[in-house]
Amino acid sequence: MRGDKEHIITKAWYLNAEDKRLLMKMVESDGRCRTEADAVFYASKDAAEACEEGKINWAQIKSAALLVEVGNIPDSYRMTRNFELEQKDYESLVESFKELGMKKIKASYIFRLSIKYSLIKNGCTGITEKKEPGEPRGTGKLDILQQLISLMQEDNLESRSKLEKIKQIIEE
Repeated sequence: MRGDKEHIITKAWYLNAEDKRLLMKMVESDGRCRTEADAVFYASKDAAEACEEGKINWAQIKSAALLVEVGNIPDSYRMTRNFELEQKDYESLVESFKELGMKKIKASYIFRLSIKYSLIKNGCTGITEKKEPGEPRGTGKLDILQQLISLMQEDNLESRSKLEKIKQIIEE
């Protein structure tokens, strides 16, 4: 049951294709969710409760590979949506990220990791995205920039290696 309107806040999220897939999977797998808005609301609530109980490891959630096969969402998908959540849940999540040393925490980052947390909690691990062999990746400037941003947001050895190679090419 959602809280009263007095304690509800609205946050914008610039969704990409992976975000859309995660939202769709959450709606599909969580009985409380009938819409994507419900998915964000309940994922944020679940994550905030887990933070308060000390049961969440954001580094582990962040590194979890949850590539979801749902729907027919093109990789070029982009859309800004507004989502509602309880103010106390949002504040709790922001504080939990600040404890990790993060200074500026975007709502989109909180939403993304909260949904990943809920999916993992509900047993949706090991899900992989199926791509057709030889499916071309975007080669436009915006696609390349988006791929670069994705690499910068990931925190693993492969991403750091790729970023180092890009840096070397730029410096040449």
